[in-house]
Amino acid sequence: MRTKKNTLLIAIILNLLNVPATISSQKFWLTTTNFPNGPKTAIALVRDTCLFVGFQTGVLRSFDQGKQFDITLNTYSIFSLFSSAKGKVYAGGSGKIFRTDNLGNSWDSIPLNTVYPVTQIIENQQGELFAITGVLDIENGFVGDGVYYSDNEGLTWMQRNNGLGIYKSCERITVDKNGRLYLAQADDFVSGNGGLFISENKGLLWEHIAFSMDGKNIVPDQVDIANTTGLSVSPNDSIYFSFYGTAINVFVRLNARKSIHDIRNTNFWDLFKVSNSSYWWLDKALNNIHFAKNGDRYSSHTNSITQGGTYFSSKNRPWQLITYGLGLDVNGNKNTQYFSETSKGKVFMIQKQDERVYWADTSLVSSVSSPKVSFENISIRPNLVKKGEKIAIRLSEVPDGTKLSVYNICGNLIFSYTEIKQDFELKAPLQAGIYFIVVENKHSKSTTRFLVL
Repeated sequence: MRTKKNTLLIAIILNLLNVPATISSQKFWLTTTNFPNGPKTAIALVRDTCLFVGFQTGVLRSFDQGKQFDITLNTYSIFSLFSSAKGKVYAGGSGKIFRTDNLGNSWDSIPLNTVYPVTQIIENQQGELFAITGVLDIENGFVGDGVYYSDNEGLTWMQRNNGLGIYKSCERITVDKNGRLYLAQADDFVSGNGGLFISENKGLLWEHIAFSMDGKNIVPDQVDIANTTGLSVSPNDSIYFSFYGTAINVFVRLNARKSIHDIRNTNFWDLFKVSNSSYWWLDKALNNIHFAKNGDRYSSHTNSITQGGTYFSSKNRPWQLITYGLGLDVNGNKNTQYFSETSKGKVFMIQKQDERVYWADTSLVSSVSSPKVSFENISIRPNLVKKGEKIAIRLSEVPDGTKLSVYNICGNLIFSYTEIKQDFELKAPLQAGIYFIVVENKHSKSTTRFLVL
């Protein structure tokens, strides 16, 4: 029989180790008051003034954060929305781009030299615009007309495909703080010549970037990209790249990260895990990541009702699958999600081909900034360990310059490491007691506890 003394001891240990005895669900996604006109396709926010939402044949707008919507554009199809730094809004259609500079009171229709959907629009620091085209055709596979560029706020567009070769079906595009463009191209034949491209000169010339990783003697190191689901640049200058491909004859599904300063180097990409699958090379591939103002990260995984959903990471903690409040698309699945955020950190979201418009207050920015300290950024197994035994450490991320240190309860340094990876092992101290692991870099500091018996 468990005594009161034993029960109290277990409670103290759990509290010291910051291990919850139970995990309870909390609310996450809520819906706006209205979400008319059926399945949604895109979302954009002009500062805190006007919320734009794309549906299959037009664009809605709301001046009260979703309490009321009105139709501002009717057209054949809408695939993407983008709000520029100057407050202009662009909508990608089939073979054309729509443009408004008066919050949707009127729209210009600018034809492109293509019949394919405009699936994403971005801008660089100079306000120059880039739009990508591409689609999966049942008969012809992945087709498109590549990248379009505008230097006059979208009034005219020209193709910029030099260096892409036959790869014109674009899947994702993004830009870093230095103006370098990153472009993901579909490759039907998984030849190794598609996948990731970069451009240092605004798309005048594209350069192919090969992908390699540490296959851990389980799968080959070199990977050929077939399709890209996510391509995003983080505030700490890392490129996040999620894709499907093959390592010689092994199918892989991976999430990878690399510093923008190392993109041309031949060193391995750093893999980060999203699911708990023991087959690490068959992870759940994330879609684009939204980096919230408070440090939270939002993404999604396109899959079935049981496998897909929102993936959320609070201030660089491990990714969590969120399904609370989340509906389904017209086919009964969890689909790609797109995000927009207000200045106060309220996040709006649409799920492709789902009629609802969602919002969450999870990442609201407080008036007083809190210290960047996390207690769930580090995973330790086991948390109760015998003297001298191995401890498996898993970190959600390892930015450049990260250091790991172990301290005893008196604050004395036991040992430290400067060359660490996302997954590694260390030996527990030889004396029983409570110890602290501190992981820190110039961006954040994370702490957790463990007990040596």
